Amino acid sequence: MVLLHTYHPDGRLRSSKLFASTDTSISGIDLWYYYHLRFQIEFLYRDAKQLLGLKHCQSRQDNRLNFQFNFSLSLISLAKIVHYLSVLLTHRGAFSLPDIKTQYANEHLLQRFFQAFGLCAHTAKKNPAYQQLLNYARIAASLLMILS
Repeated sequence: MVLLHTYHPDGRLRSSKLFASTDTSISGIDLWYYYHLRFQIEFLYRDAKQLLGLKHCQSRQDNRLNFQFNFSLSLISLAKIVHYLSVLLTHRGAFSLPDIKTQYANEHLLQRFFQAFGLCAHTAKKNPAYQQLLNYARIAASLLMILS
């Protein structure tokens, strides 16, 4: 068993987490790392199922099923690459595919509004409200606003 404490900058205890394993030969840092990886894999499959059609293949042929599974799981990696290459390393937060999808949908909708109402998109993007509209309904952005 491994007990992990995280602290606030002033030294107060923020949280405690307990990790357990039946393998007694594993080190504490490895156990924490395996738990971390396990949840990353679970998030990968959750996002692929909910957002990228992992379960939507109706074929019964192995090669077509394999293509669908590989395609859905690869899309997550591509989305992460496309999104994070434009963000500075110091500004990258946790990856959330639903948040990324919401942000790009908001951006597309705003572009449609600019075209429909004859607004100059370049001028409108300089308005501070533009970033708030891009982040509208994003969980991570909402949490950042609450914490600040």
